[in-house]
Amino acid sequence: MDVVLRSAFFHADATEMAFCILKQLHQNVTGSKHGGAISSFISWVASGSAHAVSLLPRASSPESPWFAYFVLEMEQELIEERTGLWREVLRELAVASGKANVDQAVKKAAHNLKIPTLSAASLSIYRWSQQALDTPLDHPLLPLLWQKFFTLFLARVPSASGVPNRGGVGDKFFEGMINLSFHKKLKKRLQDATEHYRAKSISDSVQAEEAAEDQLTDTLHQQQEPSTEKKIWYTECSKLFRTFGLWLEEPRLHEPSLFLPALPPQYNSNKLAALLQGNVTPWFEYMDYTKVREDQCAALQEWEVTHFRTEDHRLKVPVLANAEDSTEPDKRILKRLQSYDSPVPPPPLRPVKPVMPVVTNEMLCNRGTVLDSLKTSFKTLLDYALSYSLHVSEHTALDCNFLELVPQLYRDVELEVVLHAACDSEPHTRRGNATYCAGPAAIRLKVGQCLIEVKWIWGPWYC
Repeated sequence: MDVVLRSAFFHADATEMAFCILKQLHQNVTGSKHGGAISSFISWVASGSAHAVSLLPRASSPESPWFAYFVLEMEQELIEERTGLWREVLRELAVASGKANVDQAVKKAAHNLKIPTLSAASLSIYRWSQQALDTPLDHPLLPLLWQKFFTLFLARVPSASGVPNRGGVGDKFFEGMINLSFHKKLKKRLQDATEHYRAKSISDSVQAEEAAEDQLTDTLHQQQEPSTEKKIWYTECSKLFRTFGLWLEEPRLHEPSLFLPALPPQYNSNKLAALLQGNVTPWFEYMDYTKVREDQCAALQEWEVTHFRTEDHRLKVPVLANAEDSTEPDKRILKRLQSYDSPVPPPPLRPVKPVMPVVTNEMLCNRGTVLDSLKTSFKTLLDYALSYSLHVSEHTALDCNFLELVPQLYRDVELEVVLHAACDSEPHTRRGNATYCAGPAAIRLKVGQCLIEVKWIWGPWYC
């Protein structure tokens, strides 16, 4: 699936068809086969789970980023955009006072929209960031995954026409101990990506210089041009990820009074303005088309080898080694079989007695034959009835003995208990009249107690 979607990504008609197929699969998983996107969203929530049903088996899919890109974009559209959940969550976080609570904001947003709620971990902003965090640094789709994340991270709070800009609330999604730790991981990953592409640009230029020393000037000019273009591309990618790191840490980007021309060049105001205006056009200029073509060629070659489409793996006509190979195939097969060990003979056939006797029409027409055939069955029923009657009689006698002997096993005994009440320990100096204690008072109580008759327990030894 990842290989197919990688090929479909660069063709608009194939991409649209892939989204339609994934939407149908998502509707089949959620149990809604005839409803639209809204009914699909309601169906998975009605199942009682607080997590959205997803085509991804885990929070991210680093082994198949192309498939994850299509699924995340499709589920974001169905679950958050068409239902208005994402816009309502932004409004709730904007009006929240004090420390933001994303879970509470999601619950309030779902309540306002009259739809069941889901967990904050199911929001697309966390899913895109997790996928970007787990995707390899050299994957061609990595810049577009980060673009999807920052489209949500820098999103402005929706406001009515004529109402001043309310800024963004992207930083509130990473408040708290857990989210702050996740924010640090994103920052570290962007730094690693920046260093990765910077090192690639340096190594690429070094390779070009080494090649220049061993080749002629005209040949060098033909081979150095693509290397120079690759170096420039690596440098631009390094700048892009450095810009991403600045966007992630800059709180001014979420303020309503943000003035883009006043930002330093490192912030890339043009790309930032496109995101703030809601432009979701993918930045294809940061994709490594060379690696995409190499991966496609490798996949094609692997498919050809697997299906024996290459010359090396095609079946070759066997060369006859001797005259014996020229004989008829059936004779060669019989001769080969004769060279093997003799097979083990089959096991002896044991007749199986039928569970039910065979009943013929002649037997049913003869009264004597029918009665003779039923004698064995009637005898079995009578034996079972007699055995059952004997067991019932034994249990009845045992129950009667139990009812007779249990009352004799216990007897009521009147016991006398003596309690000693101590004198008052309060010093006599605190009382008006001096009194002296003559010792603890003995209080006698008579109580009834049920005891076991010892003679019934030790009876066999007394006899």
